[in-house]
Amino acid sequence: MLEHFNKEDQEFVKKIKNSIGKPHLTKFLDLNEQTIVSRIIPDANFYGGYAGSEMKRASFFESDDYKISCFKLVCDERFGKLTHRSILGSVLGLGIEKENIGDILVDDETHIFVTDEIKKYIVLNFTTVGKINIDLKLVDGSKLTRSENYKLIKVTLKSFRLDIIISSVYNCSRNESKNMINKGLVRVNHRLTENISYNVKQGDLISVRQKGRFIFLEELGMSRKSNYFVSIGLY
Repeated sequence: MLEHFNKEDQEFVKKIKNSIGKPHLTKFLDLNEQTIVSRIIPDANFYGGYAGSEMKRASFFESDDYKISCFKLVCDERFGKLTHRSILGSVLGLGIEKENIGDILVDDETHIFVTDEIKKYIVLNFTTVGKINIDLKLVDGSKLTRSENYKLIKVTLKSFRLDIIISSVYNCSRNESKNMINKGLVRVNHRLTENISYNVKQGDLISVRQKGRFIFLEELGMSRKSNYFVSIGLY
């Protein structure tokens, strides 16, 4: 079975295979990991604390308790605004493993989903985001919704190759974008890729370490010089 998965995924595949037939609740999984679990255990159930979540825990037994807690972050915005990146960085800085962190929703209000396993620890230790003091309030997050907080931009492409679209979105040279891919800094739909010539498709989520991430929304048309106009959601 392992030969059907990318090399970088094989340790995770082994871990899931060892859970077959056993009651098991995973930590938070990204989209790629959720796909792998579904292929190995088709009847696995997924939930991330609210409908439409991106990060989810997988349950290999019938249970409505996914052991997920949601906290509302409260701060005085006169001292700065909370961002997804700053919140995640501050939580990871506490020594918490990323697999214990679910979705972080930054909108009119800010919420973070975590595993119950770290609930007490995060209450005691998560008191600042950067230099901003915060208060945590445990809330029912099941009714929250995920809004797409991206900036809409339009770019012109010669083709839909991965290196070309990264170069256009981040205004860097083709050589720079190729180096990012070759160094393992780029993921497509949460999967590491070193395929420079991968053709990006509508709906693909591209993550570039130290740059951010973006989603390819749609093709808008073509210029007289046969270049493509596309819309991008930049996070």
